Amino acid sequence: TAIADVYAPTSEADHLLALMDAAGIERAVLIAHSVGSGPALEVAQYSPGRVKALVLIAPALGTRRRTLPLLPYLIDIPQIDRIGPILMRLTPPLLQRGLREAWSDADALPDDVLSGYRVPLQAEDWDQGLWQVLRARLRSDHQPVPGAPGMDVLVVTGDMDRIVRPGDSQRTATDFDAPLVVMEQTGHLPHEEDPETFLSILLGFLQDHRIIP
Repeated sequence: TAIADVYAPTSEADHLLALMDAAGIERAVLIAHSVGSGPALEVAQYSPGRVKALVLIAPALGTRRRTLPLLPYLIDIPQIDRIGPILMRLTPPLLQRGLREAWSDADALPDDVLSGYRVPLQAEDWDQGLWQVLRARLRSDHQPVPGAPGMDVLVVTGDMDRIVRPGDSQRTATDFDAPLVVMEQTGHLPHEEDPETFLSILLGFLQDHRIIP
């Protein structure tokens, strides 16, 4: 359907370029985390003139996302588009569990960070939107096009990442002939667990490649 096409993985790079256009940004340094690395990589490959450099944090390239149990088997049953949003309302407890897994020390997860992740769940029809995203992904076998983008790339990972293992990030860095920086005592969200160190790494990379003064 038209809605599914809008939410499909194949549309994500187009959405990113449209956002840049709407903001009046001709060229940008794209900083992408986890599954966001896919569309950022595609923009860098298909529209290299729009990208100054690419920074991938715990890039989930070529990995399948976990979903609610049995959901992939239910995707084509009648009335699934009525049932799907109801299932999405089960996600708030899963969100907290996922964030605890994403941090190196689950007990150190700040309440304000958890609250921030809950904000999108307050939007009108958030369950419908989340369902459309998930449905489109379950029906798609799309993967980011292989091959390194023709620009400077940095890969960052947390040494305690249990979601995208550091070894997976190392393979991405090797594939792209890019440096890998491993941040200590951080998990899948190293830029949130230790923002000062991440910012220092990012600015150093951009300065070394003369992207910023």
